[in-house]
Amino acid sequence: MLNSNTTPRPLSLIDTGLIAGAGKAIMQLYGHPRLSALDYLIGNFDYGGRISTEFNDTAAEQGYNLKLFTQRFGLDPAPIRQVMATMRDGGYNVIESHGYKGHIIGFCCSRFAGIPWLAVAHGWTAENWKIEVYNALERFLLKRADVAVAVSPPLYDTLHALRGAKPTHLVFNAIDLQTPVANPASPERLTLGVIGRFSPEKGQDVMLDALPAVLAANPQVHLRIIGDGQERAALEAQAQSLGIADAVTFTGWRSDMPEQYAQLDALVLSSRSEGLPFAVLEAMSYGLPVIATRVGAIDHVITDKDTGWIVPANDVAGLTEGINLALTDLNELRRVGAAGRASLHPKFSPDARADAMYGLYEGLANR
Repeated sequence: MLNSNTTPRPLSLIDTGLIAGAGKAIMQLYGHPRLSALDYLIGNFDYGGRISTEFNDTAAEQGYNLKLFTQRFGLDPAPIRQVMATMRDGGYNVIESHGYKGHIIGFCCSRFAGIPWLAVAHGWTAENWKIEVYNALERFLLKRADVAVAVSPPLYDTLHALRGAKPTHLVFNAIDLQTPVANPASPERLTLGVIGRFSPEKGQDVMLDALPAVLAANPQVHLRIIGDGQERAALEAQAQSLGIADAVTFTGWRSDMPEQYAQLDALVLSSRSEGLPFAVLEAMSYGLPVIATRVGAIDHVITDKDTGWIVPANDVAGLTEGINLALTDLNELRRVGAAGRASLHPKFSPDARADAMYGLYEGLANR
């Protein structure tokens, strides 16, 4: 019989040093008044001394409840015992996991101690064979969670096929509406932004291949590529070989994203694969128009030519055509940006996400 008086006390596990993707989702969730009022705990890993990171430092500065579990190497089992002891001593009654490492611990807590387990899937990348092995491990574990959450409809379909009748839920990422950027598009200079880690599925190379034709039609365009990663040297070499290096700025990884968005006139998502990209939601929340490839949940975020532009994935000509169309009329560019911002709520509101996640926590805590 359910005990409806049990208040959820979730422990959310993530392995991250950055406020991006899942890390951003966790901070946004537990920053919401409904969830911040809970006795919750965010668990991260210190790798035997790696304590000062963007995620950990910001969590401490902003007063999040954070605990670091000591892990000496990637698959060190020591945190399993640490997490189980923390849950027992702190009275936490739901474990939530993000990423394969969190899922391993969630699986063990569920099997060894009977702790209700909620696993969140954010999507998968495929930079190399090692990541593909981790992806396979994550799918194996996601099949076994008591409840699974997907952040996009395509990911939900994948999880539902994996899990069959086991409870699987679609909970969109969420975004607060920001003050619209005060950088109106100008005929003299148009700044496009591409944001994300430098890995093949993000498609920055496709954007660079499209840029010469974009510049031929719009010579006032400048491209800011915001992020960092394994592909940086190759992307910089590509810009040089295409003769467009003067029209491209590689900013590196930036923590001052409001200032970065303020410098843009539009965002381009040139990804080959995505779940529900925060960069798109964030750009729209500032009133920036978005030109995005048809990947992941983009169809559920953008209505083509109304709240943004959608182009084929991994298609240089299609991306070029979409960007040039968007830049044809600057008044229309501004209108689409404003319409995109207005379209975000209530579907992608933090209130809707907090309500959905609280309901899942409560159900598990009271089962």
